[in-house]
Amino acid sequence: MPRRALIYTRPDRLPHPLIEARLAAAVDAMRRGTPEDGYRLLLRTRDNLGEQSGAVKYLGPSFFTKVLHNADADPATGRPGRALILDRFVVIAVNHLEGWGQRETVAWAPETYTRWLAYAREQAAVPDGPGSAPVRIDAVERAVFRLGRFLYEQRRSPRHRRPS
Repeated sequence: MPRRALIYTRPDRLPHPLIEARLAAAVDAMRRGTPEDGYRLLLRTRDNLGEQSGAVKYLGPSFFTKVLHNADADPATGRPGRALILDRFVVIAVNHLEGWGQRETVAWAPETYTRWLAYAREQAAVPDGPGSAPVRIDAVERAVFRLGRFLYEQRRSPRHRRPS
């Protein structure tokens, strides 16, 4: 069973209304402040556990940043807002491109999310060449994600494994 399904099947899971309330609170915090504010509420840390926590057991950044990203889009146009998705593939790619040295499968610190958002904004603002316009921030996200997924698949491919 996929890990994400545990929120629905484990006896220690949160009731659906509480999950919805926590996600809604994070979206509200993001809308009133920054994407990092929403991220911070949902991140499971030693300081953010218990009844008053915003975290949802078994749901990590790759899931809840998708929630933030989709909630931040302009409902009329669908254009992206400030929030982006942070997942394993993005981390693999920025480690490769920028040497960040982040672990690939952890709940990344809010500072990592802030760094990722800043990096994507910077890359979106850089023209590809003379006369070219900046690109949308979600296009940077998509390109970085695709690179990370490609690198991940390369590692897993038997053709590209080093002999033992």
